[in-house]
Amino acid sequence: MAEDKAPGRRRRQSAGEDELRALLAARDKLDADKAERERRENDALAAYAAAAARRKTIDEEVTAKVAGLEREIAAARASGQARQAEVDAEQAKAVAELSQLGRSADQLGQLFGVPAKRIRRMIQEASAGTKSPTAAAKSSGPARPERVADPAVGKPDQATTPEASTPEPTDTRAAEETAVQVEGAS
Repeated sequence: MAEDKAPGRRRRQSAGEDELRALLAARDKLDADKAERERRENDALAAYAAAAARRKTIDEEVTAKVAGLEREIAAARASGQARQAEVDAEQAKAVAELSQLGRSADQLGQLFGVPAKRIRRMIQEASAGTKSPTAAAKSSGPARPERVADPAVGKPDQATTPEASTPEPTDTRAAEETAVQVEGAS
């Protein structure tokens, strides 16, 4: 009987050892799966962080580019205003000369299709000659195309440009809004 117990114990120990080995193997597999998951999570987090850094760089580049373009726009507007002021001064000088040749402000207004009040202001600015070109441009409003009177009717021809079909603004703000509308239409 003693021999019967000894082999049974070995079986129990063998069965217990086998069970322990199976549990240890299962744990190792779980740990390996956990380690693989952590490695994959780390890779995903690293990819996200790299993308976030690239996005921040792009945002900074775009912000710098937009700021540069805004400076260019401001410079272009200033340049355009200066050039328009020079043209306005030339027009004012021509209007003043026509006035000196005997044309009234009303006649010149009808001839050019602009209010007589503006013609008088142009004559005054040309006579003063002390205003800066920029100030002249701001006070005279947006440039209007010249209209030639139809001798048969005695009225200015209808202009075909959007600028000419826009009513004459009475204040500086309306003039600026009109200029913006006209720019958008072209």
